[in-house]
Amino acid sequence: MGEVEVKKLAIHNDRNNSHVSPYIRNDVLYNEDVLVARPERVIITGRGHGLHSLMEHGFPVVSPVRLQIREADWERLLPKLSGVRPSYICQDNEVSESRHAGALKTARILAQHGIATRVAVLPLGDKQQAAREKLAGLP
Repeated sequence: MGEVEVKKLAIHNDRNNSHVSPYIRNDVLYNEDVLVARPERVIITGRGHGLHSLMEHGFPVVSPVRLQIREADWERLLPKLSGVRPSYICQDNEVSESRHAGALKTARILAQHGIATRVAVLPLGDKQQAAREKLAGLP
């Protein structure tokens, strides 16, 4: 199976997207409707083939399709995630570690609201590990 990437839709604004309908919105997580079923566990992940692989294997999974969940989304999401024990956050393991930092921030917010959370760190491939080691050796 080839790699699948999930992208946010362009949204309306008067500057450069005035042609887009104002009814096109990106204010939900990808696959957020899975939370309606009140699953016992939820995986919060990034976009791409990992997201779809998890879905194909029957895991309840959602994605902000960005580094982390937006501040504006928490009020809506926290009630939907209450009762989930535990939730898992599994982002891509990038050399920059930006997704890991986003995962830790998400985990802190969930923990502050009594939602048990575990952060999974995927192993780096040889190429990524070599790049991280090279960066660590820079002055």
